[in-house]
Amino acid sequence: MTKSEHEKQEEAQWEKLFAVGNSDVSMLMMFVQKLCAVFHVFDPASDLGVLNESKWNELKPLLYARIFHVIDWAENVELSHLEGIGRLEHIASRLMKSEVSSLKDITEEIHQANHAINDQLEREYLK
Repeated sequence: MTKSEHEKQEEAQWEKLFAVGNSDVSMLMMFVQKLCAVFHVFDPASDLGVLNESKWNELKPLLYARIFHVIDWAENVELSHLEGIGRLEHIASRLMKSEVSSLKDITEEIHQANHAINDQLEREYLK
């Protein structure tokens, strides 16, 4: 599978941030990547009709918990000031009321929060 330029740039950024050697930063990045990945898996499932409203309602509490795992980690390691963490809090507040038709938008918002977190970490730790 050929990687897009976007994927290559993301991975280069992750590599630099992991190389900083700060375990709190590395763990936050890992949790955010896992969160982003799970939404990127469910979004195409919705497009294919595999994920209906009933299944979405079953998944929302699990996804909500995954978002708050990231937020809680950030708070516990004093990284909750990151702009992307605030975005995740906003997404979580809307998630439980969402319909499966909003999954594509939620996935993009999660992805953008991921970028905001990593970009700010890069500014703060790779000076």
